[in-house]
Amino acid sequence: DSLLTGLGAGNYSLTLTDVNCSYTVDTSLITIGTTPEAVILNTDTACVFDAYTLLSGSTGAGSYAWYVDETLISNQENPVYSFPAVGDYSIHLVVSNGSCADTAFNILEVLGMPNCGLCTPYYSEGTVEGDFIDGVEVAQISNLQTGGTGLPAYHDYTDQVAALGRGFSHDLILTSGAADSNRYALWLDYNANGSFEPEELLAEVLSEAPYTEYTLTIDIPIEAEPVIVPMRIRCFEPDQEPDPCVSGDFGETEDYSVEIMMLESLEEIGLHAPIYPNPVRDQLYLLQQNWESISIWSPDGRMLLPWTDFQERMEVSFLSPGLYVLKGRRKDRVVCWKFIKV
Repeated sequence: DSLLTGLGAGNYSLTLTDVNCSYTVDTSLITIGTTPEAVILNTDTACVFDAYTLLSGSTGAGSYAWYVDETLISNQENPVYSFPAVGDYSIHLVVSNGSCADTAFNILEVLGMPNCGLCTPYYSEGTVEGDFIDGVEVAQISNLQTGGTGLPAYHDYTDQVAALGRGFSHDLILTSGAADSNRYALWLDYNANGSFEPEELLAEVLSEAPYTEYTLTIDIPIEAEPVIVPMRIRCFEPDQEPDPCVSGDFGETEDYSVEIMMLESLEEIGLHAPIYPNPVRDQLYLLQQNWESISIWSPDGRMLLPWTDFQERMEVSFLSPGLYVLKGRRKDRVVCWKFIKV
């Protein structure tokens, strides 16, 4: 080995001469290859269940082997991996150019709540076989015909907000994807702690045909926090147990937002309500003048008249006979009153 020390990559002729035995000469051709360098670029922490990319900064490599806790997980240069639990993981990268190899090692800390926000689930195959969500409709959310084979397996629709009353049941219409059968599940972070917990699994359904509508009933607990919280809907393979974060092979995840309303605090109909006449046929008058905006809702939390600037007189003739909720809003509060349309 000492003869080769200091030689660079290339082809060499090695000659061996034995002066003690009739000067026998033996010559061989040898090749010294370039030595690859294994480099792991990941130094930050990871979040449990998230799709995490392992990054190689290696040079001179032709093949890669990534190991997590001594288990081979990928031969790609920069694979995506989902860590199944919180803790410390040993990361090994072995690179080779066919003749020489090198190894890099790192310890990666995987965190959970409260250090990480909502998990971003990882799918190895995603929607390539038609396992997706094609439509979601509830209250003000109408996100229809948005799925597709081969589209990304995670969508952030949290800019779409449904206003739903706590203590009430609400129907969500879900349209299945192109696969014959999938399991769909819905979570609502109704305690507003930034994670989806087992008791926050509010609905699930097993689809039996492609592009079919299914009604999921969402019962929002009376103790739900009256704030805007995330709602997650996931598509799984039929035999997979629902979990808000766990990785999978096929499927899709969509996140929305829900504004939880305090409709259980409605004031009773009577002389103290600042509206008249009640019951009303055509026009409803408001006695209080200090509201910035007003709106009309159904008792189950559907907005029927969007928030508009305050006005003393409201046209309600377009409403069908029944019980409704008038809401008044200003900077510090929202107050609700019941009224009857005849």
